[in-house]
Amino acid sequence: MNKTCLILAAVALVALGAAVLFATNTSPAKQGSESSLDRIIREGVIRACWGHYPPVTSKDPKTGKVVGHMAEAFEWVAEEAGLKVEWKETSWGTFAAALQSGECDVMISALFAKIPRAKAIAFTTPILYVTDSVLVRKEDAAKYGEFEDFNKKGIRVAVIQGESGMLIAQKRLPNAELITLQGSDISLALSMVSAGRADAAVTDGWSIAQYAKVHDDVVDLFKDKPLSINPAGWGVRKEDQELLNFLNTAIEFAEANGVFKKTERAYNATWLHLKREYSED
Repeated sequence: MNKTCLILAAVALVALGAAVLFATNTSPAKQGSESSLDRIIREGVIRACWGHYPPVTSKDPKTGKVVGHMAEAFEWVAEEAGLKVEWKETSWGTFAAALQSGECDVMISALFAKIPRAKAIAFTTPILYVTDSVLVRKEDAAKYGEFEDFNKKGIRVAVIQGESGMLIAQKRLPNAELITLQGSDISLALSMVSAGRADAAVTDGWSIAQYAKVHDDVVDLFKDKPLSINPAGWGVRKEDQELLNFLNTAIEFAEANGVFKKTERAYNATWLHLKREYSED
């Protein structure tokens, strides 16, 4: 073999060795990467996103602690699993990005399982159910018999960025003027109606009912015929199936043992639930 052939052979061996080394260093790591659930168990910490949605989740202004019946139920699940909860405040418009970026592992603020959202987020078994409705001033209620009556130019509809009401209004009211507000405080949209800065606000029936109790100038327009009923639970990244299975098991156990009912009663929350019966038959 001449000198040129020896050099070419040596180069080939080096290249082959580098390729083998590269494959050894990258392929197994990629194939055997740690799942979110494995990482949570290893660290002993689960990162939970939450948004301002009392009495589900909110922040105690005196202590800064995350409170609410869903927060307490989630803390119970974490304690049963030997985990600590690391809370991350977010909003309806940013929670999906927070999940995808890894800032949090789960969104727990009674996340509405909407079909468009299911393309990007995996939802747990529903824990409760929440309606969607419309808030208007009492003096204007007679103007609107159907939801589509708001689908006119000049009609101002207040919604919260990323929240259920915005998704409904964008789809069904293309001609209306949407006033989109940032953050997770739904009362901001409702107060726009009282102030005369919006003709209507579209959001969940619970928030509307609570607001109408203390503001006699407004009314829940579709209390008896809601726009939709939302299954509400927790949400994770769609690829986190192991974590989803864990949370579903935890929800089933907590539900069977009255944890959600107990925490909801502590906050005087009255949600819609599926009727469950346990029988030896």
